[in-house]
Amino acid sequence: LAVLVGDITKGAVAGRLGMALAGAAGGQISSVMAVAGHCYPATNGFRGGKGVATSVGQVLATFPPYFPIDTVVAVGTAAVPQWKERAFAATTVSSAVWVVSSALWWAKRWPTGSGHPATGALPLGALASSALIFTRFRAAARTA
Repeated sequence: LAVLVGDITKGAVAGRLGMALAGAAGGQISSVMAVAGHCYPATNGFRGGKGVATSVGQVLATFPPYFPIDTVVAVGTAAVPQWKERAFAATTVSSAVWVVSSALWWAKRWPTGSGHPATGALPLGALASSALIFTRFRAAARTA
């Protein structure tokens, strides 16, 4: 539980700090870099985790309205035994919903809840973090 909280906090702090320094785009860039650093840490030979919890921190910092949607998707996929056994499939669904939701927020100019307007950086950040997570899941599947 402590590791989970730490990973989420890492993504959230990076996102908030990035927004404070460089606005909405800075928040996305810094939180995507936190996900990348979690997935490919230089201190561990570029072998790290999958980045899912760190991306939750990214969402909490840069796109809070999506957090309940992500929670519903996670709970929904966990409730179906076939999906629960397939974390990769559940994560793929969640990532797709995240990217589509952030693109919709940007297109509709809805407030992000982060104190910054929705810009094109929102769906790009979701897509970049999702791509990193997808890559880590694929790598883990190849070694299993």
